[in-house]
Amino acid sequence: MRSWTCARRSLPYGRAFPVFTAVFACWGAANAAAQVAPPRDSRANTAVAGTGAIRGRVVSMAVEDSVPLRNARVSVSSPAGTIDPVFTDGSGRFEFTRLAAGRYTLTAEKTGFVRTRYGSRNDLDPPMPIAVGDATTGDVEIRMPKGAAIAGRVVDELGDAVVGATVSVGFLRTTGAEARLVGVSRPESKTDDRGEYRVGGLAAGTYYVSVEGSSEGSHIPGAPSEWGRTISWGRTFYFASPSLAAATAIVLSAGEDRTGIDLVIAPSRPAMLTLSLTDESGAPVTGLINLLQTGDTPGSIIGNRGVPLSPANPRMTPSLEPGEWVAVALTKGRAIAHLALSSGDDASLTLALRSGARIAGRVMFDGSSTPPAPARIRLGVRGIGPDAAVPAPGLSNGPATVKADGTFEITGVVGAVELQTVSPLPGWTLAAVRYGDRDLLDAPLTLSGVEEITGVQVVFADRLAELSGIATDPEGRPSPGCAVTVFPGDDGTVSGSRRTRLVRADQNGRFSVADLPSGSYLAAATREVDAAVWLTMDALNRLKTVAAPVTITGRETVTAMLRCASLP
Repeated sequence: MRSWTCARRSLPYGRAFPVFTAVFACWGAANAAAQVAPPRDSRANTAVAGTGAIRGRVVSMAVEDSVPLRNARVSVSSPAGTIDPVFTDGSGRFEFTRLAAGRYTLTAEKTGFVRTRYGSRNDLDPPMPIAVGDATTGDVEIRMPKGAAIAGRVVDELGDAVVGATVSVGFLRTTGAEARLVGVSRPESKTDDRGEYRVGGLAAGTYYVSVEGSSEGSHIPGAPSEWGRTISWGRTFYFASPSLAAATAIVLSAGEDRTGIDLVIAPSRPAMLTLSLTDESGAPVTGLINLLQTGDTPGSIIGNRGVPLSPANPRMTPSLEPGEWVAVALTKGRAIAHLALSSGDDASLTLALRSGARIAGRVMFDGSSTPPAPARIRLGVRGIGPDAAVPAPGLSNGPATVKADGTFEITGVVGAVELQTVSPLPGWTLAAVRYGDRDLLDAPLTLSGVEEITGVQVVFADRLAELSGIATDPEGRPSPGCAVTVFPGDDGTVSGSRRTRLVRADQNGRFSVADLPSGSYLAAATREVDAAVWLTMDALNRLKTVAAPVTITGRETVTAMLRCASLP
């Protein structure tokens, strides 16, 4: 039996969890450890065997001669199951055999090079799938760029080195008018005894560098226990900005070593927040207010404080780092609030407990398969936006089991939430959550805690619509690797991933976009898509000029022939 020892753990752009949420940190550590790749070539194949094969080679794209890369690790992903990775030979060649028919994606990794998915340019860009039949697919060439790096120092306002500071590198992903920083998939970097850091293995692109905030007296990793921070500072972006909006971007070319990216931190004063917790009449009550400082990516937390209150101790004033915070009451009642704190603020917040909103309705099935027994279905809510940082059961009284007649009731709900299934239903997909003329999967609820939301229809389908076809060049020939974008045909929101897709055509020019909800769409094929900004209005307006209208209804498969066009 495996046992786990939980220490305080940092989240993205992170601070450590307090004791209050140690159970969540422990679960996360155990879950992450369970997903760590096993030692080299030790996994057993679970994919269904077939007669197909993929052969190819891995080369460096740093030189025109395409130098083969030896001992590059090549892995293949398949919806059919797990397949052992292979390593390239002296000629850079690799081979996967006994593959079942289907679509596969290839990934190559080698020290000193950028982790490369076949057909993609960076972590956001979709890979090019490989369609495998009964024969061998050959001549697949994965071109790996040399990894770029960013290096520099972190110093205070006097120019002294800051030791053990966490430095993060990320790039912007913009949807509509909202920009979020996406951290690159690299281990976090800490400054050494000279205040120096280096983050390598980066693809060419535009990046932002930041150093995490730290409180006075906090421990420096790897240093003697008597060492501690002598000042506190907030999160700082290169080169000395407290916010992403004023940060300086760093543009890297393939294989570039960019040095001198020095960050200057400035002392900050903590904000003081006086907290109280009351019932609906205004009388002090006993409970815990959990304060969560939200990070850039949805659901991430960089600060967490638990503040206990009672009638005997009705007000407390913790000091908090400047930033965006969510305050949620964890007691028999429900309350939530959002606040932005600046350096030196002196603010107050009273959370008035309510019973929480009630969401009730019925589960329905759209399909020819035999539906699961109602008792197997559990429905709950999860937060969206800043409220995604609130762990269960902070936003409701917990999941509800569907009754024998198909009805359900979720109580104690507060905040910005969407409905979800607690565990997957094999063979069935959550297709819609209808409330009047709204689909709550596209337009989530924001609840103060007093609402009665009834008549909700939760629809599961055993098959959703699919858009498939061929991307062609101007002469009508298949255009392998062309990017295909699908987005709503009206000017409504594009924030929901259910109705916006970016995929890439396979080696035969064929593409497939599965699980699309019913609606009117535009589909465009082009090689000029930037995955980081394609959902901005400017980019969508350019795509509209070469897009074709597509209408999706029910569970049909719609086919389309799209010309891989140049954008204006």
